[in-house]
Parts: sequence; structure tokens; C-alpha cells
Amino acid sequence: MKTTIVALASLAALATAQAQDASSVVLYGSIDVGVTWVDNIQGNDRWFVGSGSKLSNRLGFRGRESLGNDLAAVFTIEHGFNADDGTIGQGGRMWGRQSFVGLASKTVGTLTLGRQYDFLYAGSPMPLDMGAFLIGGLAGASAGAGTSVDNHLGGVRYDNTIKWQHSLGPVTAGAMWGLGSENKTDKMASAALVYRDRSLWVGAAYLRDNFSPAASGNKIASASVNWDATAEAKLVLNWTQSKAYVGADTRSRNDMLQGGVLYKLTQPLSLGVMAGHSKTKNVANVDGKLQQLGAGFAYNFSRRTEFYGIASHVKSEGSTGTAYSSTPGIGAPAASFRSNDNTQLVLKTGIRHSF
Repeated sequence: MKTTIVALASLAALATAQAQDASSVVLYGSIDVGVTWVDNIQGNDRWFVGSGSKLSNRLGFRGRESLGNDLAAVFTIEHGFNADDGTIGQGGRMWGRQSFVGLASKTVGTLTLGRQYDFLYAGSPMPLDMGAFLIGGLAGASAGAGTSVDNHLGGVRYDNTIKWQHSLGPVTAGAMWGLGSENKTDKMASAALVYRDRSLWVGAAYLRDNFSPAASGNKIASASVNWDATAEAKLVLNWTQSKAYVGADTRSRNDMLQGGVLYKLTQPLSLGVMAGHSKTKNVANVDGKLQQLGAGFAYNFSRRTEFYGIASHVKSEGSTGTAYSSTPGIGAPAASFRSNDNTQLVLKTGIRHSF
């Protein structure tokens, strides 16, 4: 009898320990697939199924272990994938979205090392509400449209980085350094300062890197405001200046101003509109302009499952050209998706499930 009691007690203790261990690690992810129609891809309209139409697909593990005395170990590893064909994203990197480990303290902040986003990423302290920008944002349209700089919204992942963040009341500050890999050429530095109190969220960030070519600009300054004007309406405004600053290009730049409104019509249904304007200059010192209007809806069947639709119209002038713009904030599109004139219309609808 005693042996049975001891065995059961041991199993219970083991189960409790395993449950505690499991509770310190969270499995999360998002799967997003949509149907897209583009009115002009090299002169022809096109239908296709796209992966990550609103939010990039991901599978991640996030962990935290208490070390006592206000100190905890933290880590995140995040895998990106294309749900439409099952391939790996981020150039085939297994944990290409994020991979870092560090220490966290309520007193002195969180210090992490690894592959990480800069402070312009929506998940960082910067107040970028991606909902407004994903309903027609400019970021996806400009970088692939004949200018070498993007407005950097959505952030860029940097390898070999050290990142610190700390909050004191409504103020959050952060600093980030990229020490470069073995060739010492891919270095970066970034900082952010954010104030958040009830309905108002204001922030600014700066980034400098020495990458060549300047895929997203080498000097980026950004300021953003999120304001919950009412319980139903959110206003978002963002200004970004991005400049190329490498030996091959010190002229390209992009100055952007974007604004959006998100309105919760009913508990499950939200509507959004946005407008953006961009003034650009390419490496040949030729001016350009880019204008974009967007609208969309999101219907939440549950906290985790969303049905959405997006309409986005782009018009360009001068050196910018026009590119496929239906994935704002995610990065530059391939040249094969470009329009053969100075306008392009994109319509898409999809389902996103998070867990």
C-alpha cells in the first residue's frame, strides 16, 4: 500500500513539474490564406491564391523561466512559412522570423541577443497599428517600384543583434545594436521612445545601418500616433523618412505620410480606410510621387478566426513606377508583379486563424 502511495505521489509530483515546465513555454502561430485579384500585371489582370495576404504566416515558441530575485530567462523562436504551397519563408531559414534569448527584469528591462526585429516592427514599442496600414498601406508599393528605399513600416529583421527594452510607467525606451557578422559589414543601431497612457499612444524611432544595397534605406526616422478617439474609432498617423546612405547610393530617399481610421461597427465587424502620400527621389536624383487609397473590413467569427477583405489603389508619378501593392508592410514585391502603367488596383479576401 505504501509503495502504491509513494508511486502515485511521485507520478503526481512529476506531472505537476511537467505542467509547470509546459506553462512556461507558449506555442503560437497564425495561418492566413486569401484570394487576390490584380487589375494590371504587365498589362493583364490576374487571380491567384496568396499566402499571408494580411498577416505573414508563422509558427513560434515563446518561453519564460523565473530565476528569482526579479530575474527571468526569456526566448523566442519563430518560423515563417507559405501556407499556399507549404514552403519555408525568409529564404529557407528554419527560424528566419525571429530567434533570440535573453534576460528580463522589471527593474532594469529586458536584454536579448539573436535575430530580431528593429523598433519599427509592430510588435516592438513603436505604435504602429498594422490594421490600418494593412488596409492599403504604402510599404509594399514603394520599395519594388523603382526607388531603392522603402518606408520601412513592418520592420526589418537583423542578425547578430543586442536589444534592450524597458518600461517605466507610460514610457518605454529601447536601444538595439547589430555587431555585424564575420565580415563586419552588416552593422546597425536603432533606438525608440514611446509614451502610452490610456487612449493615446505616441512614439518615435531612428535606425541606421550600413547595408549595401540599401534595400530599405540606411537612415530611417519615424514618428507615429495612435489615438482611441472613441470606444469604436481608432485614428492612426505615421510619418517616415528613409534615406539611402552607402557608397553606391546617397541620393535615394522616401518621405511618407500615412493616416488611417479603424471603426468597430459591431462587436465582430470592423471597417477601415486609409490614405498615404510619398515623395521619392531615386539614385539618379529624379523625383517621384506615390499615392495610395485603401479600404477594408474584418469580421471576427471568434477571437482567433477572422474573415477579411481589402481594396487598395496605387497611383505613381515620376521615378517611382508602380508595383504590386497588396501586401503593405511586408516588403518589396517581385518585379514580375508590376503594372505597365502608373496605376494598379488590388482586391483580396481571405481567412486568418491564430492560435
